[in-house]
Amino acid sequence: MQRYRYSLITKLIYRYFNIPMTVCLLIFLIASLLQIREHWYSIIASLADLAVIIILNKYYFSTYSSFPADICADNEKIICSGFLLNRNKIVIMMANIDRITGGIIDGFPTRPVYIHDSKLDLTIGFYMHVNNFRNLLSTILKNIPEELYIGLLAKLKEKKV
Repeated sequence: MQRYRYSLITKLIYRYFNIPMTVCLLIFLIASLLQIREHWYSIIASLADLAVIIILNKYYFSTYSSFPADICADNEKIICSGFLLNRNKIVIMMANIDRITGGIIDGFPTRPVYIHDSKLDLTIGFYMHVNNFRNLLSTILKNIPEELYIGLLAKLKEKKV
């Protein structure tokens, strides 16, 4: 069983970068709220700051639940653990994977790859910054059901054209 992890710096960015960003945006929000009495159009800046805070934190909370920090994979299963808000381990059987999207599959190599388990009705994502990402992706592609693999190959060939 091969183990895949993120480096400490990458893990800090993917897990905790929203905290200092939210604090900075809250300072801007408070400053623009204080300016509303003097300049009525400061409400636009306040609403924009509030929208960015909501979108940023919504994104981070979704990554907390669907991006594991520790991944172990072999030919039969993927064991995911290290979720920030969940201490449980999730076991995804390779035979139950029915969809792989994102990342290099969709033509965007810097975006995360998502795998979907039909039996658990669960989607897990992997950023390309996990150590030996290519090895992890090739292990998954070697062991998924054949019809899914053929469909992914056709999709990749279509993207090259």
